[in-house]
Amino acid sequence: MAKKEELKYNETPKFLYQLTQNFMYDYVENLGTPDDQIWFAELGLKHQKPIERAGKKFEVLDIQEVRKAFAKRFFPELDPDNKVKVSSKKTYKEKLEEMLAKAKAAKEAAEK
Repeated sequence: MAKKEELKYNETPKFLYQLTQNFMYDYVENLGTPDDQIWFAELGLKHQKPIERAGKKFEVLDIQEVRKAFAKRFFPELDPDNKVKVSSKKTYKEKLEEMLAKAKAAKEAAEK
C-alpha cells in the first residue's frame, strides 16, 4: 500500500485525516500569528496521552483531540462538531420556491 502524500502547509485540506501532526505544526509555524502559535503549543502540550510499549512508558500526542481543535479554529468546514454544512447548491425545491416568490412579486408590481 503506497503512502499518501502529506499536504504542504499552504495547501487546503479537504478531509479531517489530512490534518496530520506535521501539517498542523508547519501551518501554524508558517501562517499562524504569535497568538496561534502559543495556542497550538499549549494545545499540543495539554493533549498528551500515556502509552506503554515493550515495557516502557511514553507520552504521545492525542491526535484526535488536537485535530478537532485545530479544525475548529482554522478549517471550520472540517470540524466534526459543526452541524451546519453550507451547501452552495440550491435544492430543486428551493429553486421552485425562489421562482414562485419572484413571480408573485413581479405580478403584484405589474398590477399596481
